[in-house]
Amino acid sequence: MKYARIFTAVLIFGFAFGEEDPVEHVKKQRQMLREAFGLLIEQYIEEGKELFKKYGLDKCDFGAGPGVVKGVAAKMPRYFPDADRVMGIESRIYYCVAKNTGKTFRQVADEMTKNWTGPGSKPPSDIDKISFYIVSESRGMKIDPSVNHPKEKEALRVAEAVFFKRWGALDFSCAVCHASDGQRIRLQQTSNYYDPYPKAKQQDFNIYPIFRAASEATQYADHRWADCFWQMRLPILLPGSILSDAMTLYVYNKIRGKEIEAPNVSR
Repeated sequence: MKYARIFTAVLIFGFAFGEEDPVEHVKKQRQMLREAFGLLIEQYIEEGKELFKKYGLDKCDFGAGPGVVKGVAAKMPRYFPDADRVMGIESRIYYCVAKNTGKTFRQVADEMTKNWTGPGSKPPSDIDKISFYIVSESRGMKIDPSVNHPKEKEALRVAEAVFFKRWGALDFSCAVCHASDGQRIRLQQTSNYYDPYPKAKQQDFNIYPIFRAASEATQYADHRWADCFWQMRLPILLPGSILSDAMTLYVYNKIRGKEIEAPNVSR
């Protein structure tokens, strides 16, 4: 794999931190990964900026006016009257591209996420790069999603119920891994989305979208949820789904006030 040696070196060096606090350990490891892959992230951002124009998204309203993306990631997901639903960045992209092309929302979402399936690492798709660009325009801003509209409140209620519900063949729930600090899956610490920020110490959804070094793949919020649902052996969560955006709103509401550190790199 193209970046395997770099990633392996960072990972091995990371073990030198020994019994250090796991939260601080991950911060240092992530900083080393950023230094190693930072130029690649910036390349994706620049390519995403050009793709943003190519797909006619400069006419799309992400909540701050047509074509304005500065700060919008800190306020999303949110309710959009023209779509009459809560939307995150990626679902808003699908919606606007569908309007521009005359295709259906599902057609666009399926076409733009073809690289989700199949073995091995894959180059980032257009949706990945556009997402990198849009979120980069909110770096350093504090997360502050709207939860006032009735449909935003409904999304929070649904997502909270899903977060705690045990279901599927494994009788699993999101809360099994993500309801307290100090938990890990193998070497990876798991985030705490039961307690709000700053009470919870382990929270990292503010780093998405990411470049995952181990698999050499990009990943944004929709992809993360789909992966979690797959690991719980639940039905496939489609990109741009209402539930995916509801789950992101639930987590963003929990980490309200935390600064966006995305796009970022993860092991």
